[in-house]
Amino acid sequence: IPDSLNTEVKIIYDDLGIYFGATLKDPEPSKIMTELSERDNIGASDFFFVLLNGYNDRQQSMQFIVTSAGVQYDAKMTNGFEDSSWNAVWYSETKITDLGWIAEIFIPYSELRFPEKKIQEWGLQMERDFRRTGTRYSWSHVNNKKGSFSLYDGEIHGIKNIETQVRLSFQPYISSYLTNYAGDTEMNF
Repeated sequence: IPDSLNTEVKIIYDDLGIYFGATLKDPEPSKIMTELSERDNIGASDFFFVLLNGYNDRQQSMQFIVTSAGVQYDAKMTNGFEDSSWNAVWYSETKITDLGWIAEIFIPYSELRFPEKKIQEWGLQMERDFRRTGTRYSWSHVNNKKGSFSLYDGEIHGIKNIETQVRLSFQPYISSYLTNYAGDTEMNF
């Protein structure tokens, strides 16, 4: 990666989840591509990408992407095939600065799969997509000519004493309809 696009990532964790803070330098911040699009549509934006494999088996990973416009994209990757119909609950913020842009990501453990062990060893890949030049930079080298993308994960060590949380979530829901019988209107819930 050229010095002008230096990318620094800090990773921390607590009892709730894992946090990524990325500073993505850009020599011309006013030209950062930031297309606002709907969720799971990267559009024509720069993005920062995190891939986590809790079992470190190079087979099934969880992918989390945030664009410079703040749009989230997530997917499950199994043996190189991506399923973007999976929608996790995670949090992100982005900000354009004088030096480039910043991405902050929080992924709750409830969205990840990992073994019940005292010390975790996960597969990890991080990438930065720089749309103006059509280039992508990865933390762990990827050989695009050989094998599946997940074969090239790096590893993250030292996550200790975390608990698998209950994987339930509730979403409020209400439904109604309106019927009209020859001038009489009825509202049903």
